[in-house]
Amino acid sequence: MTNTQVVQERGRLTARVPLNVQELIEQAASTSGATVSQFITQAAIEAANRTLANERVLQLTTESAALLQKILLTPSPPTKRLIESMAEYKERTAINANGNTTFELKP
Repeated sequence: MTNTQVVQERGRLTARVPLNVQELIEQAASTSGATVSQFITQAAIEAANRTLANERVLQLTTESAALLQKILLTPSPPTKRLIESMAEYKERTAINANGNTTFELKP
């Protein structure tokens, strides 16, 4: 039986902080039973996930949500150029025997 071990590359982060911040972090890490490195890594991961989640979520007021809904549910009629483009697309598109769509590219 083979015992395989996954080796994960590691990076290094360094931060210079005032002594009082360092002492605070060391005390908090000790209290939580973690090393300073573990404590900082966990706190950084939580902060990074929170930041990215906030960027991925669209928050709207009630009025903005209503306006967005109205726009999505009642689109403008297609312009002449869009109608022409859709017709050209249909002319240049075919569905083959496998059910796949092919598109003829023209320069």
